[in-house]
Amino acid sequence: MILQIAWSNFDELRKFSDIGTRYGYGSINTTFPDSLVLTLRAYFASISYIDSLVGQVLNQLTALSLESNTVVLFIGDHGWQLGEHGEWCKHTNFELATRAPMMLSVPGLTDGGIQSNALVEFVDIFPTIVEAAGLLVPMVCPNDSSKVSDMQNF
Repeated sequence: MILQIAWSNFDELRKFSDIGTRYGYGSINTTFPDSLVLTLRAYFASISYIDSLVGQVLNQLTALSLESNTVVLFIGDHGWQLGEHGEWCKHTNFELATRAPMMLSVPGLTDGGIQSNALVEFVDIFPTIVEAAGLLVPMVCPNDSSKVSDMQNF
């Protein structure tokens, strides 16, 4: 019963005609043939490429002596199942698919490294970055903003 709540038939992926017509399944405990799995796992290559680009950006900050006064934020989309639990795509409630990476570097604050397992909402990112940059955090819009006549005060 609990598995059925987490399970998805990876409908997003099966919409591709070369997958949906040849491998139309997506029921619990089924997966694709090894030949297709190898192709789909090429997703890892894109992740490695992005990692190398992030490294280049960070190296350039150091080369320009900007690393000590630059706030860096790296976030990503939530997890993409790559065959774990025989599951593909994002539309599951398995823990792997509900997490999203977020790394933040604030000079003088995170230099020694800080790790947290606390929940973070992406709506909190903007005020966090603004505060980390030493700027004034904008006021929060009131719950009922329909009577606010001058939005420039926010």
